[in-house]
Amino acid sequence: MKRIYLLIITHLFIFCASAQDIYKITYNYFNNDVISKQDPIIVIADRNKSIVTKQSIVYGHGKYPFEESFLDNPSKSIIRQASFATNNKVKMIDNKAWTSYTLEPKIDSKVILGYDAKKAVTSINSNAIDIWYTTALPIHAAPNDIGLDLGLVLEYRRNGSSGNVAT
Repeated sequence: MKRIYLLIITHLFIFCASAQDIYKITYNYFNNDVISKQDPIIVIADRNKSIVTKQSIVYGHGKYPFEESFLDNPSKSIIRQASFATNNKVKMIDNKAWTSYTLEPKIDSKVILGYDAKKAVTSINSNAIDIWYTTALPIHAAPNDIGLDLGLVLEYRRNGSSGNVAT
């Protein structure tokens, strides 16, 4: 567990050393517009890269197994790391996730955390997905793979009732 904590701190240090604006976005789960008490998703992002993890992992008390994603914006690749134990990890590189979803822009808009958010929709395995995103910040980040190419995803909604929202 200490090695994982050290790994995360190292990644955060690399972010800080890049001399760019760094953003920390916390995504909470919701169901029927009620925020749940599940472990929030944490995204730490700058213009070129981002890390998608869980709050418990950042604070050093995550439980195995867990997954983290390391996104490289210029190459549009994602390194996914599944950790099963301290010395038992599997990594995979995904070069297609950024472009695997076809999102249809809509004219709807709303304000989330003070940012004007635009809406895009798609359907995945018969699930209706709504993405609310902003281009007001110079980053591409999301709580999952969907909508990364649009900008900063502020809300991900599945079938109109559940998902993640930036808080």
